[in-house]
Amino acid sequence: MTIYWGDIGSINFYWNDLLISSFGVHSKKKTLQNYKNMGDFFIRDGLERGKNLEQIKDVCLYHCITTWRRKYEDKPIWKSDHQLFCACVYALIKLKFIENEDDYILYIPRNNKTCKFDKN
Repeated sequence: MTIYWGDIGSINFYWNDLLISSFGVHSKKKTLQNYKNMGDFFIRDGLERGKNLEQIKDVCLYHCITTWRRKYEDKPIWKSDHQLFCACVYALIKLKFIENEDDYILYIPRNNKTCKFDKN
């Protein structure tokens, strides 16, 4: 899978130790906070539609597992599914279903130094 980079870094989402989604993090349009807000919006939208927190958690888990299965079986995943996966992971963190964010999300800040490899 391709790691996508923005001008300030990359945010990558994992499920069962498999890289599912990667997004570039930018200083203006797609900031790290914007990605975190996706989870808040998902929860708020569900509550406005009359769902309770348990139902929202179940929908998030279902989507994460389904997306992981598609990735594991090498089936295509739409861009909208990647965005929903991001929202679901952040929603599960907000709902305290996921306790350790570091097991699911890897933020890599962009390093301005170039990397040189020794060819010996």
